[in-house]
Amino acid sequence: MTPVKMSFSLLSILVVGILAKGISGGVLNTRIIGGENAKIAEFPHQVSLRYQNRHYCGGTIISTKHILTAAHCIIEFVQQDYPLKDLTVITGTNSLATGGDTYGIQNLTYHSSYDDSASSTWRHDIAIIRLSTELTVSSSQSIISLPTEDAPTDVDATVSGWGRVLYPSYSSPTSLQKASVTLLNNTYCQSFVNLAIYDSHLCGLQEYGIGVCSGDSGGPLIYNNTIVGIVSWGYGCAIGMPDGYTRVYSYLDYIKTTMLELA
Repeated sequence: MTPVKMSFSLLSILVVGILAKGISGGVLNTRIIGGENAKIAEFPHQVSLRYQNRHYCGGTIISTKHILTAAHCIIEFVQQDYPLKDLTVITGTNSLATGGDTYGIQNLTYHSSYDDSASSTWRHDIAIIRLSTELTVSSSQSIISLPTEDAPTDVDATVSGWGRVLYPSYSSPTSLQKASVTLLNNTYCQSFVNLAIYDSHLCGLQEYGIGVCSGDSGGPLIYNNTIVGIVSWGYGCAIGMPDGYTRVYSYLDYIKTTMLELA
């Protein structure tokens, strides 16, 4: 089976949005497979990235100005010079249909060594967005802590997002979803997948029928109230194979430096 990124290209978003219109009212807003409804008070750091008001990726509040996400969620904006006015960030709501605050984008950047290909297992899949205005911290939108140490293995973490609920079919619930993920040793993860697993990767495994899917990309994997991973890639969706995350601890220097550059 071919590994896939957990997101569509911007062109695909438009195409799928049109094809799914009869199912979802034209909004590409599906969820974590096998997850359960989540309250925004549980995940006030979670944001929705919208292209022309359609959800396509997740992200995480790491300061009042900055959103952490995956490089493959924004690379086309940078490479193809798409207008930033078409990209918005929605905070403070667990619903894709109602509530929350809308923020424009002042700037965005992804890791200079990011390789947008399966041959490198989408290594360095990390990006930072600078909001056009600072957000106000509240019970429904707040900053998640960065890790001060590497994530342990054989523990449960939590992933959240609005990705697809059925694979390969589509569905359209609007509520934020959450699921428990067991963090794996990278060597053990390597035994499952025909991909190079680097130290900067983090693998998570759920039972068959539970897992991230398209639309969850860029969203957070949380352990001990810190963001330890960014949703990046997987083999299909929820088929009992590990999902791949960007290991946030490996990029602390990059994150801090980039936040200063995009101050």
